[in-house]
Amino acid sequence: MKYFGSTVTFTRERNADIMRVFRQKLVEADFIRMDDICRQVAESPSSRFWVSAERAAVVISSMEAGRAVPCLTEMKREMFDEIFRRYKEMRILRPEESLLDLVAVIVNQPAPKFYFTPRTVKEFVRRIRSGWYDRKQCSLEEDGFSEGNKGEVRPDY
Repeated sequence: MKYFGSTVTFTRERNADIMRVFRQKLVEADFIRMDDICRQVAESPSSRFWVSAERAAVVISSMEAGRAVPCLTEMKREMFDEIFRRYKEMRILRPEESLLDLVAVIVNQPAPKFYFTPRTVKEFVRRIRSGWYDRKQCSLEEDGFSEGNKGEVRPDY
């Protein structure tokens, strides 16, 4: 489960990947309609799965045990289904490795799409262009906080 206020350690990498594809789609477009561009970005291949190995391992462990995984949007369910499919294939080839090790490899592989809705892509683009992420990071640093392990925000003492 993602908690309100949690941070993602790969935010800059994700944002760069989104903007790379966004700019590519702008260049390719005959007419620029943000809704269409954002839909194309959402459906484009991504450099990786945008989920932490730890979170993916928790979900994949539940799926492997046959337990229901509540609170997943349709898009996230589709992403975890793809990760689980790859996990089952990799488990056969590397049975001695831990679930976390296998999932860590998988989430860093190229993904068939971003697994974000067009609306989410549009919001990311808006925030990136406005400098929202840079201001947020500066605010955390000024307040004496930094990113800790597993996305928790901890004071710098």
